[in-house]
Amino acid sequence: MFSVAGAPLAGIKCSHVAPPWLFFRSRTVLRSFTVSASSPVTESIRVRFAPSPTGNLHVGGARTALFNYLFARSKGGKFVLRIEDTDLERSTKESEDSLLRDLSWLGLDWDEGPGVGGNYGPYRQSERNSLYKHYADQLLQSGHVYRCFCTNEELESMKEIAKLKQLPPVYTGKWASATDVEVQEELGKGTPYTYRFRVPKHGSLIVDDLIRGEVSWNFDTLGDFVIMRSNGQPVYNFCVTVDDATMAISHVIRAEEHLPNTLRQGLIYKALGFRMPQFAHVSLILAPDKSKLSKRHGATSVGQFAEMGFLPQAMVNYLALLGWGDGTENEFFTLDQLVDKFTIERVNKSGAVFDSTKLSPEAKPVLEDGLSEIASSLLAAYDSGELKSALEEGHAGWQTWVKSFGKSLKRKGKALFMPLRVLLTGKLHGPDMGASMVLLYKAGCCGVVVPQSGFVSLDDRFKMLREVEWESLKRDNPVMESTVAVPS
Repeated sequence: MFSVAGAPLAGIKCSHVAPPWLFFRSRTVLRSFTVSASSPVTESIRVRFAPSPTGNLHVGGARTALFNYLFARSKGGKFVLRIEDTDLERSTKESEDSLLRDLSWLGLDWDEGPGVGGNYGPYRQSERNSLYKHYADQLLQSGHVYRCFCTNEELESMKEIAKLKQLPPVYTGKWASATDVEVQEELGKGTPYTYRFRVPKHGSLIVDDLIRGEVSWNFDTLGDFVIMRSNGQPVYNFCVTVDDATMAISHVIRAEEHLPNTLRQGLIYKALGFRMPQFAHVSLILAPDKSKLSKRHGATSVGQFAEMGFLPQAMVNYLALLGWGDGTENEFFTLDQLVDKFTIERVNKSGAVFDSTKLSPEAKPVLEDGLSEIASSLLAAYDSGELKSALEEGHAGWQTWVKSFGKSLKRKGKALFMPLRVLLTGKLHGPDMGASMVLLYKAGCCGVVVPQSGFVSLDDRFKMLREVEWESLKRDNPVMESTVAVPS
């Protein structure tokens, strides 16, 4: 719900009434109200991932896309992909193609967007300029926006004066109260102008964030801001608001670095009479030294990890656990299991550390030493009932079976037990494997484990093994341990 101390709009609850001329151009405009946003009433769940095609898909962006995907799929909603390519100098077709390829590699198929279409397109901002112009003109006519003819030199002077006075570097509002005569005079001279949004002088925005709880900003920290540049190009916050509103986005799940943008966007939602979506701001992904993850920390893009031989299932599993968990000690999930388990309320507020030391170089020789062939033989033994029969006989049955299994592969000792442990437990080390496997088998058969424990049966474990693309493990590239890991 979106509440404001002003004239009521669709989906808006008023805390007190202000004059109807609240936002209209006048030298005596009253600009004071409070805006608050909580869960909107929507007919369907619609979320979006909106990357800029100015480089490779960063792991932070990939995690944001994953959380949006999981939220949509878990709620039976729609996952929309929108390309925010208004930065014409930096946006490239190559980067867009790379983004689409990386998202597809991760298995995050979108319901609407480039290559798919949909009823809310176009899905590239560069193709939506007429829409932005329409709503900018609507705001100009209603008085929420005014033309600003200030030069760059004047704006810089305002900043310097504010700095000397130890005030926030906000626009002073020189053209906010200009008369029609003054405006027409500048238009007649052909003076370039921007569209500036009138910000209330008093009041606040309050957002009930799904991850962070209540977050608020005072309006006096923000000057009248630009929504359209003098060259006719819309600015980011205006585009995003118009896009999310006209695409019927119900929930905006994005990185916490966008949290300050919510103030400008909330004001634009109110002025246009649009229902405000519910927000959820995800923490940043940090490097081991707790700084923001960057290229200096090594590989940071999805494409890099794909080229290094990581499997998409492993990458999805790892990204999901950066700031989220299902409340159990389970560390391995398929994409379908993540959809079943995911709730936005379990996403952490604190930053998640992307620690490359957890991607176990120790597993590399195990994975490269014919693991796909061992997996094939293991799956055959399970499907035939041979392994199950051995586990029925307890530890002695396991010992007899594993000795015979090793002989058929001409393997013994570490060359046999290390790959078996990886395949059966997803770990390189642990307690006696025979005892563990017998226990897991019997627990799955007798139903003594409660569903809430996150227990995964051997049937489920082998189902996951069948989903692994074993051929990709034959490359001479490092692969992390959880590439073939299955739920413990």
